[in-house]
Amino acid sequence: MFIQKKIAPANVVLKLPPAGYDEVQQKEIIQHFNGNGTIRLLNSDGANMLLERLCPGRHVIELTKAERDDEATRIFCQIVRQLHSAKGSIGNFKPIAELALAFDRYLDTDDKTISTQEVQQANELYLSLIDSQAMPVLLHGDLHHDNILNDDVRGWVSIDPKGYVAEPM
Repeated sequence: MFIQKKIAPANVVLKLPPAGYDEVQQKEIIQHFNGNGTIRLLNSDGANMLLERLCPGRHVIELTKAERDDEATRIFCQIVRQLHSAKGSIGNFKPIAELALAFDRYLDTDDKTISTQEVQQANELYLSLIDSQAMPVLLHGDLHHDNILNDDVRGWVSIDPKGYVAEPM
């Protein structure tokens, strides 16, 4: 059940992720980042979340469209630094190695735009890079220009983290 708090309805976003979607663990991911570069969790009930609303909520892509890409890139990098400064255990989050399954799924399809040999080589390289990781952190997992919004109070903030554990660089 939701914990009762006085929050103005205009200042929140209600997110109700369907069961089975990758957003079900999002509450824990947001809690891990604890407002460091990402949206804040105000309240929750299971996977359902009340999140802070970012106002005016302009996307950083608007800067790029206005030929201010250097500024957008600086903001993007600032968000990454904030996210990677989050402390806490990363043991319960998905390792980036899980994404290697996509190579096998591709090989099981009829779409062979990329040759089997190239896909197998890419998979081997991917796995070798995973094996060489040092000091993994929780990554946002879906950080792009449409998932960074501006807020009058907090400045630039990321939304919709998916969360994968991997080396940041």
